[in-house]
Amino acid sequence: MTVTAAPPQTVLRPVYTIQPQWRANYADFCFFEGAFSQDDVRHILENAQEFPEEEATVGNYRSVDTTIRSSIVRWMHPRESTVWIFDRLVSLVGSCNESRYGFDLTGLSDGLQVAEYRPGGFFSWHKDHGPQKHSVRKLSVTVQLSHPEEYEGGEMEFLANPEVDIAPKTFGTAIVFPSFVMHRVRPVTNGTRRSLVGWFSGPPYR
Repeated sequence: MTVTAAPPQTVLRPVYTIQPQWRANYADFCFFEGAFSQDDVRHILENAQEFPEEEATVGNYRSVDTTIRSSIVRWMHPRESTVWIFDRLVSLVGSCNESRYGFDLTGLSDGLQVAEYRPGGFFSWHKDHGPQKHSVRKLSVTVQLSHPEEYEGGEMEFLANPEVDIAPKTFGTAIVFPSFVMHRVRPVTNGTRRSLVGWFSGPPYR
């Protein structure tokens, strides 16, 4: 006599989800006009001259690819003459994070980058968050070091579902945004656009 086992019974159980506390005032980017004064910017540019100039790179391996980015950069690191710049950004971004994002941050990574976009300079669509060491980037900050009338083109744009938003060009403005937001710098057609860029990191997302 052959006994056939009954097929296993599928037991359906309800799935419960708990809605985490959401951020009512989240924004794809936010900006702070007057974050740096005329004198502040002059000191930043003077201090930047103490660091070597190099061609901008992209990716984890910092390779030069002028089809993606064309600009000149100087990497600025903390020292007696520059620590105030780091302190200012830590305070500003920390305050922005507390009110807007609530990310777990541990501090700046990679130093600060003073970038110079000359005629023809650009940075195509990209995000600052990525694989390997870039996976811990949480918030990016850019400070406008040039007056709007000093250059043409060079707009910093954000791709925001699916519209393109343009960041203010106002001199001394700090722009803070999650590092996973797509953004670009349009080609500069005349003059020179200068900016100060930094990345705040924290434990990997979970």
